[in-house]
Amino acid sequence: MTMTRFTEHDLIEILPGLRRYAVGLTGDPSRADDLVQDCFERALRNAERFEPGTNLKAWLFTILHNAFCSEIRRWKSRGPHVDFDEVAPTFVVAADQEEAVMSQDIVVCLERLSEWERQVLLLVGVEGLSYEEAAHVMAVELGTVKSRLFRARDKFRRLYSEMCRPIETVDEVLLPVHRLTPAALSLAH
Repeated sequence: MTMTRFTEHDLIEILPGLRRYAVGLTGDPSRADDLVQDCFERALRNAERFEPGTNLKAWLFTILHNAFCSEIRRWKSRGPHVDFDEVAPTFVVAADQEEAVMSQDIVVCLERLSEWERQVLLLVGVEGLSYEEAAHVMAVELGTVKSRLFRARDKFRRLYSEMCRPIETVDEVLLPVHRLTPAALSLAH
């Protein structure tokens, strides 16, 4: 398959970040995989809409975010879909105990954030999107991103400090999240 506006390599390079964000949104690695696949299908189907020279990462995160919002709207109108794989017991083994404990603490804190707080914290704090890119992805004003991020960071810092150990900034906990596997970040929704 030849792509004129972006390459397969470009997509593969952004894949881990998209998957982390999708797992953070859905709390389920299987649903996250479906969401990322939907994102890539939409991106490939609409490749001609991507403007060369603009930020491919932000464009893909926007597609993924919009696909998630559409999924939520469908879920609210029909009720939840229960897949056999979701009700069958699954076992995820973390790479090591430190990663398992760290990811469990992070997941608990992320679960206690509102959906909006979690989204902006994942986009900016974990995936490294700029405020402007996050605003574009979430389809909100720049000031909204800044205020939500401030509240999310403050709430996450307080939660983590109460549960685990005192931290000065959220970055000292969230920056290492890039090395966690998406399965280790699964939320218990």
